[in-house]
Amino acid sequence: MESRDRTVIATTTLISSLAFYWFAKAKGKSEVPYVMIGGFVGAIIAELALLETTKKQ
Repeated sequence: MESRDRTVIATTTLISSLAFYWFAKAKGKSEVPYVMIGGFVGAIIAELALLETTKKQ
């Protein structure tokens, strides 16, 4: 895995975690489970996006 790939995964994970945090905060729910799920979803999205871009090349 290249350094660029790790950066993309980390950035997508961070953005997704923050989005889920803000969602939980707006709904008045506990933030911790939502941040954990958001990080997982962000990592999966990044992995799939990288897989598609490398498959096209």
